[in-house]
Amino acid sequence: VITLDVQRSFNNTKDISRENLSNILKTYAFYNPEIEYCQGMNFIAGFFYFYFKDEEKSFKSMLGLIKKFDLTELFNAALPRLKLYFYILDRLISIYLPSLHEHFKNEYITSSLFSSAWFITCFWNTVSHQSTSELNPNMLYFWDNFIIDGYLVIFQSAIILLGIFEDKLMSQTFEEMLNYITDIPRVLFSKTNGVVEIA
Repeated sequence: VITLDVQRSFNNTKDISRENLSNILKTYAFYNPEIEYCQGMNFIAGFFYFYFKDEEKSFKSMLGLIKKFDLTELFNAALPRLKLYFYILDRLISIYLPSLHEHFKNEYITSSLFSSAWFITCFWNTVSHQSTSELNPNMLYFWDNFIIDGYLVIFQSAIILLGIFEDKLMSQTFEEMLNYITDIPRVLFSKTNGVVEIA
């Protein structure tokens, strides 16, 4: 699985190789046999390599992140914490974006259909399409806050992003929304953010 995910990650970025990413992930899988590898870790490892340009520092940072926030439950095969986060996000949408929540309900959309990558990769999957390893200042600001406040920042960012695009989403059908929501975080966090237009 590691090899397959590595092949699908950061293909446009010259500053990170498949070998870099594979080395970090295989080292972590060997170090932590309880989790070994879970889909999404490739993006976290890639983000740290973007920042440090060093495999050892990237591995240690990923190790520290998983320990700090006890992400074993998030990466666990049964995904107990991820399911809890889906529930919390759905409730937050109903509170802060009630019209959008009603539209989601009418179109049979719940946060589980679009937000798993947000929680598992901490939005870092958005940088995998970049041609440069230079990081968007918004991503660095998000990271600073995430280290302090943890997953609260992901919930806050999710509500902000959905709020920005609420008018657009309100006019879309089930299929249109799912395709559109996938690209929304790139507008805020990607260095090359021309994927989705704010219109």
